[in-house]
Amino acid sequence: MKKHDQDFMKRQNRLTVFEIIKNQAPISRAAIAKQTGMSATTVSRIVGELADQGYILESDQVSVGLGRKSTLLGIADTSVLSVGVELDSHQMNIGIVDIQGNIVCSSKYTRTSDEKPDVTLMRISEAIHDLMEQHGIDKTRALGIGMGLPGIVNNQTGIVVFSVQLGWKNVQLAERLKELTGYEVAVDNE
Repeated sequence: MKKHDQDFMKRQNRLTVFEIIKNQAPISRAAIAKQTGMSATTVSRIVGELADQGYILESDQVSVGLGRKSTLLGIADTSVLSVGVELDSHQMNIGIVDIQGNIVCSSKYTRTSDEKPDVTLMRISEAIHDLMEQHGIDKTRALGIGMGLPGIVNNQTGIVVFSVQLGWKNVQLAERLKELTGYEVAVDNE
């Protein structure tokens, strides 16, 4: 039980440091330690791990004021990515966005109104793969896919209950797209 609690606290501390850097960048290690009550050593260890994994960057900027100058930290914008898919009867729009919500790349694809769900999902999977390849994106940086489409969607289960525009009924979209891509999938009405 003790090991479980320690692992949980380490994950929580790591998430806390990441969120502070994301929301307050540029920020110093000392400022993070002061805000969180963590030791400077703990903050430095976490920052080191996050930097080694490519999630944060040390800025060329240094803190101002009295005392020793601190290197400021920021998020590597492309360290965490999301895939967005917008689907309608004649078009698929697919884009990859960074942690700040900036579009890294996107493309539009035509679609026929009578295209079967499995064909559409396979094409979406291939298009995501191709976009990442073309733009040199590390696929491990993508956390998941958010998909919007017209119709009645059970966003808890990821099932398209009914879509008149797409001609789909009871399509297990999230489950099937996750099988094809390996990413978590959230589905909602457009």
